[in-house]
Amino acid sequence: MILTCLLRPFYVLSLLFYTPLVPLYIHMAFVKRIDFEKWQTEAKQEIQIATGLFVIGSVFMNIATWSVWGLLTPFILFITGMGLLSVASLFGR
Repeated sequence: MILTCLLRPFYVLSLLFYTPLVPLYIHMAFVKRIDFEKWQTEAKQEIQIATGLFVIGSVFMNIATWSVWGLLTPFILFITGMGLLSVASLFGR
């Protein structure tokens, strides 16, 4: 039911912008072995790329899911994103 209400082109675009975030995280946490607290000083370019990808992907995801949740969309996506970020930060330590 929910998938029929999604604006599919925007959903696909948001996934295309979110997908490179996982390899960026793996690269910084496990390949470069940068401590989480030092990311902003030792990996400036990667952080800027990840921030840009996340913002653009979030805009497309908001557009794609607006027809499903309406005005609650930004709040639901924010809570979900913060939960995912909290879980991801547990694996980098």
